[in-house]
Amino acid sequence: MRVVIDLQSLQTGSAGRGIGRYSCSLVRALLNISKDSEFYLLLNNSAFNKADQTLLDEFIQIVGKERVVYFPVPQQMNCLLSESSNIIHVAEIVREQFIELLEPDVLITTSLFEFDAITSIPHQSKRSYTSTVILYDLIPLSDPDHYLSHSKVYDWYFSKLDSLKNADVVLTISQFTLNDAVNKVGLNSNNSINISGASDLVERFQLGSNEICTVENFGNRPYVLYVGGFDKRKNVNQLIRAFALQPREIIENYSLVLVGKILEIEKDDINRLCRKLSLPVNCVSFFGFAPDDTLAKLYTECELFVFPSDNEGFGLPPLEAMGFGAPVIASNRASLTEVVKFEELLFNPDELGAFSQLMTRALIDDEFRQHMKVLSKNRAQQFTWKKSATQAIEFIKSIHNNRKQCLNTNSDLDVLLKEISLICKNKVELIEAAQLISGAVTIARNLRNNKIIDINSQRLYMIESFSSDIPAYPKISAPYVFSSGLCRQQHFRMPLYTYWCNQLAEKPRFHRKQWEFVFICQVLFERGYLTSGMSGVGFGVGKEPLVSYFASQGVEVLATDLEMNKAQELGWVSTEQHSNDLLSLNERGLCPQDDFVRLAKFINVDMNHIPKNIGNFDFCWSSCAFEHLGSIRKGLDFVINSARLLKPGGIAVHTTEYNLTSNDRTLDNNPSFVIFRRRDIEQHVNELQLMGYQVEPIDFSPGSDELERYVDLPPYLEEPHLRLQLAGEFTSTSIGLIIRAPALAN
Repeated sequence: MRVVIDLQSLQTGSAGRGIGRYSCSLVRALLNISKDSEFYLLLNNSAFNKADQTLLDEFIQIVGKERVVYFPVPQQMNCLLSESSNIIHVAEIVREQFIELLEPDVLITTSLFEFDAITSIPHQSKRSYTSTVILYDLIPLSDPDHYLSHSKVYDWYFSKLDSLKNADVVLTISQFTLNDAVNKVGLNSNNSINISGASDLVERFQLGSNEICTVENFGNRPYVLYVGGFDKRKNVNQLIRAFALQPREIIENYSLVLVGKILEIEKDDINRLCRKLSLPVNCVSFFGFAPDDTLAKLYTECELFVFPSDNEGFGLPPLEAMGFGAPVIASNRASLTEVVKFEELLFNPDELGAFSQLMTRALIDDEFRQHMKVLSKNRAQQFTWKKSATQAIEFIKSIHNNRKQCLNTNSDLDVLLKEISLICKNKVELIEAAQLISGAVTIARNLRNNKIIDINSQRLYMIESFSSDIPAYPKISAPYVFSSGLCRQQHFRMPLYTYWCNQLAEKPRFHRKQWEFVFICQVLFERGYLTSGMSGVGFGVGKEPLVSYFASQGVEVLATDLEMNKAQELGWVSTEQHSNDLLSLNERGLCPQDDFVRLAKFINVDMNHIPKNIGNFDFCWSSCAFEHLGSIRKGLDFVINSARLLKPGGIAVHTTEYNLTSNDRTLDNNPSFVIFRRRDIEQHVNELQLMGYQVEPIDFSPGSDELERYVDLPPYLEEPHLRLQLAGEFTSTSIGLIIRAPALAN
């Protein structure tokens, strides 16, 4: 049986919380007990949400590198933050197509409710495999005013509930969650099963093991321990109140230690409550997030573990504490009665007096404490991951064997492209969607042909499949992703943006300088110039990676920069924005060194005085360089003079500073930099056209997305840096210009 496990829960905010821990442990157990099954682990190739490499390495050792696979996702994939729900819908279709091409018998989705992952469950008639999902809880339904007050969150959550009903198998982590789903959302109990959960902390960090770390001892005081979150349902404030009711000798001699990631606002609220209750300073300690070895130590040495939560899908922390033999008390709410079980260890968190009295008894009654420890150890031994995994796989097989198999109706690429064309509302969305589909199909087909694809290459988007042919000159209809235009936030959401950053060995970031590199690469690529046998010349190349990358594609490149003495006078050398030799341009190793030396050359060139014998080239480029030539006129003259180096039909791609503030006032005749206005650009277009050149249509619209409303002020940030203030009064961004040289006459 071929099983694909969607492990995107390791790439979201859930990774460091209970869902991530549960996913890892259950999957580890499934892989170990199901030796007769063929497993694939499915992740998305987001550049921003990467799974923990240590965990991946562990899984790779079990399933093999070629079976940890990545499907393409949009640049902006957060289902709530994304401005377009259309592209999220397309991404769900892409994921489904990718899964179908892997030809699984079973898909297990480890977490359906993730804001920053792409998950969905199509209707049974629209897929060929048995779809299984793990359901942790329905907590938002218990307090919708708190969790679902935002209309977008509400709509998203209920769309996921609708999707949940399409699953063939639902694995719940407690009987409470299963009953909740049957009663509140009408889940079919016949295809659902409670597989419970477990903890493997004790196995990995046995009592007395040298691997257990040391932790601070909280002023040499014994401590009461809480581990978990700090949102409303966790009831931490009630725990503080119960602790404040302890006898004076306990308050003076014990610490209450709160472990877990906490926001400053949550910490401030707790501190205010402590002062209101007159608790001594430092009586309550915030430990923060604790890694597993630290947790083991904390559980081992605590005097009492208390878990007052109002609502839990399972309740892993009390089970972990019980595994280490800690005396445990917990609220009698939700699933916690299944985990802790014994009534004498449970309390009603609303009955503060009884809650506090149970805490007191656990701390001062030695006989009761020993009894609690025995109960904890015995109870914890009833929960094992092997047991949960065995229940899960046997139930899945029983449903799968009885399920009527369906043919996938969405396997034809042309049909898919037609479907997404109806979803997308504009050209940018359509191009992004086509790229996603293309990437998914290419990667999945290669995998099913048993071609081992390096993980890094899987993260690339196969945009070649949707590049356009170069139109016959002079009929330029601009069918490409980029025509001439301004840097805009929407470009950063395109899959091609991540693709080019990967190619250039850069981490994607919201920075206009990086956008310029992407713009130049994409323009040249989709017009067919980044291929072996082409030639290009770059001006003011500085330390940019373009020279190295172009050479890696077989392009003969001439890199140029200002002579050293002049560059030092202008400050380019001290700011690491200048090159004076060839080898420094391949520092990232984008091109094999032998090929780089063979294909790339370097000379000093003053952009105000380009030598006439420099040669002729298929293309030329500059990245934010010609605004530094002393005046607007000198910058425009450079563009003309560099275009004269082009072969007939060749192309020039330049980026420079663009004035968003005014079409009248600007900075000109300045040795450091100038800022081009729209009227300067439009006048220049007319000049070039009179000389026979064509400038691809310019989109001057600045955009109105969030980052386009933010202006970066000196000292500038690494990101976001799409718009910036220059000369103390002008807002500037980058503009890209694409210029075509005249073709030979017929």
